[in-house]
Amino acid sequence: MPNITGAVDNALKKPLCTDFDLGGLRAKLNRSNMSEVSFMIVNERDAQSRAMYWELKRRAPPGIPVYQQSPFQDDVWEALDGDKDDFLVYDRCGLLTFHIVLPYSFLHSPYIEAAIRATYHKNICNCSVSNHKTPTRKCLHTYVSGCE
Repeated sequence: MPNITGAVDNALKKPLCTDFDLGGLRAKLNRSNMSEVSFMIVNERDAQSRAMYWELKRRAPPGIPVYQQSPFQDDVWEALDGDKDDFLVYDRCGLLTFHIVLPYSFLHSPYIEAAIRATYHKNICNCSVSNHKTPTRKCLHTYVSGCE
């Protein structure tokens, strides 16, 4: 069951994860019997993005949480080695399988769906019940640089 984390721009600009796009992708995966995929939206911590948090939350599809970073905490995207508009796909063991960056992270392109399907069906990181814990390694693929 992959977990997907996506960053979005503030709601004053058009977010990459609009309710139609992200909700549509989730519905398409559900129709393919991939109902155990979970999504999370992480909003930027800058003041303008924080000011638009409630609008972003209102526009997010039902059941997809929107996480708002505090201005005083360490930046989530820096900790994840990611950036605004990136999509991170994790396997059921919490290992990062794909890190999709712009321009590949637009939802209308096939890369995010392909990464989710590959993670869901192919057990990329050899995940098993015995190693279902805090990851000590990454099994990372990108559409830019291949596997680490």
